[in-house]
Amino acid sequence: MKNNFWKTALCLVLVLISAFAGSTCVKAGNDTVDELDGLIDGITAFKMKSAGVGSLRQYAGETLAAEAGKSAEWYVIALAQSGEQLDFSAYYSSLKAYIRENENISAVTKQKLALCLVALGARSDEFLSSAADETIGKEGVMSLVFGLHLLKNGCESKVHTPESVAETIVGMQLSDGGWAVTGKVSDADVTAMVLQSLAGLNEKNAAVTQAVEKALTLLSEAQLPGGDFQSFGVPNAESTAQAAVALASLGIDPFADARFVKNGNSVLDGILKYRLPDGSFSHTEGGAYSSTATVQCLCAFVAAKRFYSGGEAFYSLDLEREELTPERGFVPGYKFWVCAGIGAAAAAAVTAVFVRGKSKKNALFIVAAAGICIAAVLFTDIQSRESYYGSGEERGEPAGTVTLEIRCDTIAGKTGEEYIPDSGVVLAAEEFTLYEGDTVYDITVAAARAHGIQMESDGTNYISGIAFIYERQFGDLSGWIYRVNGETPSVGCGEYAPSDGDKIQWIYSCEMGRDID
Repeated sequence: MKNNFWKTALCLVLVLISAFAGSTCVKAGNDTVDELDGLIDGITAFKMKSAGVGSLRQYAGETLAAEAGKSAEWYVIALAQSGEQLDFSAYYSSLKAYIRENENISAVTKQKLALCLVALGARSDEFLSSAADETIGKEGVMSLVFGLHLLKNGCESKVHTPESVAETIVGMQLSDGGWAVTGKVSDADVTAMVLQSLAGLNEKNAAVTQAVEKALTLLSEAQLPGGDFQSFGVPNAESTAQAAVALASLGIDPFADARFVKNGNSVLDGILKYRLPDGSFSHTEGGAYSSTATVQCLCAFVAAKRFYSGGEAFYSLDLEREELTPERGFVPGYKFWVCAGIGAAAAAAVTAVFVRGKSKKNALFIVAAAGICIAAVLFTDIQSRESYYGSGEERGEPAGTVTLEIRCDTIAGKTGEEYIPDSGVVLAAEEFTLYEGDTVYDITVAAARAHGIQMESDGTNYISGIAFIYERQFGDLSGWIYRVNGETPSVGCGEYAPSDGDKIQWIYSCEMGRDID
């Protein structure tokens, strides 16, 4: 009798412990999702403030639509995958226009645009099949990675299958267990992105399973004591964010798995080292705002939220989303309302002409003038002086001179675009005055002003475009890199203070600097 009593009591205790433990786990999960929501909201609030818009709906309908094909795509995919109910039809129309007007889009960029279309529900778009057939494997491992994402999301190809591409990727695994764009030493960033593409296939293929496990071991060993990861010897937010997306995609707790907690620091701790007070993220710890770091961290938070909420992997795009077509309408931006105002004023003026019995020539003149004004609005981007060239604040006392040069040899003669110089020289080496307190950013702004060179900056000391050549325009690893005396600094251009006699170079790279060594 006593034995039965103690057995019953013991069972009751175990049930209570299990219930308590279960409730604790659920609470921890809910707390994590709440924290991720806060981080996501912080990034979107920062982007809305930077764009001067008052709502996420306006940001999606106006800001992202204006940046279609240039810098909007990962924000669009992340927001679409976050569960936000936003109208992306204006962005879709802009993206389709960008695709029509740009024939020489690089392979990886074409894949990114195709993934964006799938994420928005444009599943019958003819661009998808051409992207799958024509781009996979054309630009190394990254074109295999994003090509595999396309195939896994139902993009049909007459040439490739998910299994064949996965086999090729596995065959490229390096002896240390990971992958790299070039060389024989694995890169944490590239390895994480490969793992994202192999997610799901590792459950069906023994060779893929073995490759994934080997890569996870490498990734665990590569994690730094602060929870973050490095690439090319530089700890950074982007590599850490990619690792989080990879773990969540593979069904591994991205912020709690014991293999990815070092000195008590998780991958989330590693990412948060790079968070700035305004909600954005820097490339290096303590650095300035980085557009790339911020959007990749947004993707990591969305991927983790989907994991903790029981959702699919980040790149498992929502195929149940209502199919998007250009006919679904659009969200009007400021250009629409300006053009509408010009049209209304012209109509009123023409009516007045006829009422007063004036010559038809007067009416035709009004119509022609209105047409010219509307064309000017449509083909002109209105930006403040600060957003175009920076703040233009007074500089200090002269402290010497530096030489500045801007080149794009990596893409010269490859696209047929007239704005890309055949010589690869945007600005020949020229001497500029160095003032006390100047950074490389300040010198670059001064050079752009002096020579009327277009420069894209949102006023945060981050340069995303020079001479209408933008980051990620020629692949997801492409962008402008600066060097001082032949070396690539580990801080942003807004933080590096050059010295008298320094030689500064801005060079466009298609492979994060690997192609300009």
